[in-house]
Amino acid sequence: MDDTLFQRFLSGDPHAATGIRNHLRAVAHRVLESPQWGMVDNDTRRERETAAVAETLQAPGGNMLQAASRVMTISTRIGIEQLRLREGMPKGHIKLDLLARKATDSLKDDEEEPVRHYLESCANCTRHLELARNALKSAISAQDKSADAPSPVAHVDIAKRRQRPAKKTKRSSKRHPRLTKAPGLQTPEILSRIVMLLGLGIGIFYLTRPSAETVMNEDQMARASLLPPELPPSALADQLKPQYAASARLMSNGRCADSASRLERFVEREPDNRLLRYYYSLALVCDRQASKAIGSFASLREMTGERYWGEKWWYAQALYLAGADEKAMLLLDELVENKHGRAADAEILLQRIIELN
Repeated sequence: MDDTLFQRFLSGDPHAATGIRNHLRAVAHRVLESPQWGMVDNDTRRERETAAVAETLQAPGGNMLQAASRVMTISTRIGIEQLRLREGMPKGHIKLDLLARKATDSLKDDEEEPVRHYLESCANCTRHLELARNALKSAISAQDKSADAPSPVAHVDIAKRRQRPAKKTKRSSKRHPRLTKAPGLQTPEILSRIVMLLGLGIGIFYLTRPSAETVMNEDQMARASLLPPELPPSALADQLKPQYAASARLMSNGRCADSASRLERFVEREPDNRLLRYYYSLALVCDRQASKAIGSFASLREMTGERYWGEKWWYAQALYLAGADEKAMLLLDELVENKHGRAADAEILLQRIIELN
């Protein structure tokens, strides 16, 4: 973002304040939408995004970089607090602010040693630190990812019984058109920890810069916020080779980007391994790589073998993330009609999509 706008904000320009607030809200959203935190309620998450921005604006710093770094740290603190609440951790652990600033590499010099010493004796806080760093890594890399738009599909009239508002567009009576493979994306390079240095300068640039992909990325973030913040299951991973299984289980710790990166290499080695392809697809959905996910799921569906229990549920999420609403709704509707084990979840997500269309 042009720092001129930030200086106008500091001088009291109300129009500039709106722009600054929106940019900070976008940064907070990218951090807090991460499934690592386990924030199930979208309304609660939006309230916490607003709270993070409000706290940031109380002492925003002297430029946009400082303000964005501050809102990222505050959002990380809120996420870690959510982890502690979810796990029922007792009092007495390291202060949330210290752990959040450790995750963003913004501790003062005299704080580093005491925090490092404490973490050596607390496995839970060390794990939360790792989850926080992966959430930040995903937030930073998300801005630099672009997704190919899926090809248009015909509207289907599955929404009448869902009380979907009538539209003027003509709808087809075909219920389940063949799902086609969408073009894939090149794997984005995972930003290293150097991104965190110097007040997260490079990472904040990616989070706040205006670009041709901004509208698309904002749409993807809105879509991601609609999905349940669950981490993919790993129960079948024991059937894989030990190295593959270990990479798949990274998702259970919220390390979705790492899991996707590793599994991609293994899929190249064994392209006909259906279970391996399935876990790679799940990791892509978990990491919100929408276009690559639907491409991987399409490849999975072309392979011989019985479909996995949750395959349609996760494929539907990938399709929705990529903007293929009608295809996603078809799969969700099928899960509901067939009284699948995820039927209740599919019904909720279907209704949410309908309300926004």
